[in-house]
This record gives sequence, structure tokens and C-alpha cells, in this order.
Amino acid sequence: MQQKGRGHSSEKGLPSGKSASCVAATALATNKASIRVMEKVGLQFEKRFAADEYGTQAVRYCLSRQEFNAGVSR
Repeated sequence: MQQKGRGHSSEKGLPSGKSASCVAATALATNKASIRVMEKVGLQFEKRFAADEYGTQAVRYCLSRQEFNAGVSR
């Protein structure tokens, strides 16, 4: 089902009992709408990287465990 432009985004949670040092999200570098959502919820830019063997650029945004637990949002 096509969700683009409907305010939906993909989510992937950690299995029970797992922990992480940050909440992270990735998007294609050209996907300005997804980047805006990541910034709006308080994630901060971490890095730009090649998403595939063709050099398609993607970005990763994170929110540290401490910031997440403190309820930081923008």
C-alpha cells in the first residue's frame, strides 16, 4: 500500500530485552519530508552514507538514550 504523502512513516522496534544507545532513523538524503519528520521529533543528524553499491546517499539521525529518557522533543 502506498503511504507517501499521507503522514505515515515506517517504524522498527527492538525485540524485548534488547537495549540501544540511541533511537535512530534513516532516510534517503533526497527525502526531505522524512528528514523534516526526524528533525521535528528531536533526532539530530549523525552521518551521511552510501545506502547501496550505486552510491545512493542516505542520512542517519539519532536521539541519545539519555535525551529519549528525558523526553527531549522539538
